[in-house]
Amino acid sequence: MISFNPNDKKENYLNSIKNLETLFLDFDGTLVDYKQSQDKSLEILLQENNVPTDKIAEAIEFYKEVNDDLWNKFEKKEITIPEIRVIRFQKLMDKFNFTGQPLALNDTYIDNFIKNTELEDQYYNYLKKLKQLQVNVIIVTNGAELIQNKRVDKIAIRDLIDGMVTSEGTGFPKPDTQIFEIANTISKTNKENIWMVGDSFEADIVGANSYGIKSCYISSNGNLTHNSNVIPNITTSALYHFLELIIQVKS
Repeated sequence: MISFNPNDKKENYLNSIKNLETLFLDFDGTLVDYKQSQDKSLEILLQENNVPTDKIAEAIEFYKEVNDDLWNKFEKKEITIPEIRVIRFQKLMDKFNFTGQPLALNDTYIDNFIKNTELEDQYYNYLKKLKQLQVNVIIVTNGAELIQNKRVDKIAIRDLIDGMVTSEGTGFPKPDTQIFEIANTISKTNKENIWMVGDSFEADIVGANSYGIKSCYISSNGNLTHNSNVIPNITTSALYHFLELIIQVKS
């Protein structure tokens, strides 16, 4: 299901997609199922630290709330990634009464997180088709440089993308326009021929709007309406809808 920005004609967006040269692609929550990887990895960690079975679901939800809040602060440049690594696990230990070193817990979690990163088979086919259509695909992600690179290698898409930029590697988290500018040094594409697709309204859509490129919002709850002055050019409930549209229009 796809919804177009009502303030412009659908034909204008289809023409823009026809001329698409570069796709800025968010990673977590857009290309890969971040929540599934996170839940599996946390469950393993909590079991290893003897958190009672009947408390594991509660602990996972608590961690998510803390982690989401920290990443929101990171996007606003109020906190750093090293601080996130410590604070989220210190709060988890304090809440559920187990001991350990926050950084050691973080390292264990990250190892499992990388191992549990998976890509649905259909997306390999979509990425291959975009490559055939000569569309540059550049991952633009708010994440740690080393970890995101390991995850890209885990799902074996290195040959199917044209590059990746991370907030840690560039020093600029989305929605800062600098990360998009750095991403475009890879493809050197006119802004009118670039689209951003992602599931974070603030990071991906507001960021794309500030940079002056078109955007597709992946609304995880299926809500295709927006309460914001910034309106994505296209909204859809899943990435594959947008990729199928690109392939259809450009084939």
